[in-house]
Amino acid sequence: MLEVQGIRSILMHGKMIKNVSFVLNLGMNILLVIQIVRKGYTFEFNLNSWSIRKGFSTLIKGSVKNELYILDQVPSFKCLF
Repeated sequence: MLEVQGIRSILMHGKMIKNVSFVLNLGMNILLVIQIVRKGYTFEFNLNSWSIRKGFSTLIKGSVKNELYILDQVPSFKCLF
Protein backbone atom coordinates (compact mmCIF):
# COMPACT_ATOMS: atom_id res chain seq x y z
CA MET A 1 0.00 0.00 0.00
CA LEU A 2 1.26 3.47 -0.89
CA GLU A 3 0.75 6.33 1.51
CA VAL A 4 0.48 10.05 1.01
CA GLN A 5 3.84 11.51 2.01
CA GLY A 6 2.63 15.08 2.17
CA ILE A 7 0.67 17.86 0.58
CA ARG A 8 2.36 19.96 -2.10
CA SER A 9 1.60 22.61 -4.66
CA ILE A 10 2.21 22.00 -8.36
CA LEU A 11 2.62 24.39 -11.24
CA MET A 12 0.69 23.00 -14.20
CA HIS A 13 0.89 24.88 -17.48
CA GLY A 14 1.56 28.12 -15.65
CA LYS A 15 -1.28 27.70 -13.15
CA MET A 16 -0.72 26.92 -9.45
CA ILE A 17 -2.67 23.99 -8.00
CA LYS A 18 -2.33 23.85 -4.21
CA ASN A 19 -2.92 21.01 -1.74
CA VAL A 20 -2.02 18.15 -4.09
CA SER A 21 -1.30 14.80 -2.44
CA PHE A 22 2.30 13.61 -2.94
CA VAL A 23 2.90 9.84 -3.07
CA LEU A 24 6.53 8.73 -3.27
CA ASN A 25 7.41 6.00 -5.83
CA LEU A 26 3.93 5.89 -7.32
CA GLY A 27 5.28 5.52 -10.85
CA MET A 28 2.63 7.78 -12.38
CA ASN A 29 0.90 11.07 -11.75
CA ILE A 30 -2.60 11.07 -10.32
CA LEU A 31 -4.68 14.19 -10.33
CA LEU A 32 -7.73 14.03 -8.06
CA VAL A 33 -10.80 15.53 -9.67
CA ILE A 34 -12.08 16.94 -6.38
CA GLN A 35 -8.85 18.91 -5.86
CA ILE A 36 -9.22 20.59 -9.24
CA VAL A 37 -12.97 21.21 -8.91
CA ARG A 38 -12.42 22.91 -5.54
CA LYS A 39 -10.20 25.41 -7.38
CA GLY A 40 -13.06 26.41 -9.66
CA TYR A 41 -12.16 24.29 -12.69
CA THR A 42 -14.65 22.17 -14.60
CA PHE A 43 -14.18 18.91 -16.49
CA GLU A 44 -15.72 18.42 -19.90
CA PHE A 45 -15.87 14.96 -21.47
CA ASN A 46 -17.07 14.40 -25.03
CA LEU A 47 -17.05 11.43 -27.36
CA ASN A 48 -13.69 12.39 -28.90
CA SER A 49 -12.07 14.77 -26.39
CA TRP A 50 -11.88 16.05 -22.82
CA SER A 51 -10.61 19.15 -21.07
CA ILE A 52 -10.15 20.86 -17.73
CA ARG A 53 -11.28 24.49 -17.93
CA LYS A 54 -11.85 27.57 -15.83
CA GLY A 55 -14.01 30.07 -17.66
CA PHE A 56 -12.52 30.48 -21.14
CA SER A 57 -9.08 29.25 -20.04
CA THR A 58 -8.11 25.62 -20.74
CA LEU A 59 -5.74 24.09 -18.20
CA ILE A 60 -5.19 20.82 -20.04
CA LYS A 61 -6.90 18.79 -22.76
CA GLY A 62 -6.79 15.41 -24.39
CA SER A 63 -8.47 13.00 -26.75
CA VAL A 64 -10.06 9.54 -26.73
CA LYS A 65 -8.11 6.56 -27.98
CA ASN A 66 -9.08 2.93 -27.51
CA GLU A 67 -11.93 3.97 -25.22
CA LEU A 68 -9.56 5.82 -22.83
CA TYR A 69 -9.29 9.54 -22.15
CA ILE A 70 -5.61 10.41 -22.64
CA LEU A 71 -3.40 13.50 -22.68
CA ASP A 72 -2.52 14.90 -26.10
CA GLN A 73 0.54 16.61 -24.66
CA VAL A 74 3.12 15.92 -22.02
CA PRO A 75 2.08 18.03 -19.04
CA SER A 76 4.60 20.41 -17.51
CA PHE A 77 4.30 19.73 -13.81
CA LYS A 78 6.64 21.27 -11.27
CA CYS A 79 6.32 20.25 -7.66
CA LEU A 80 6.82 23.17 -5.31
CA PHE A 81 7.72 22.27 -1.73
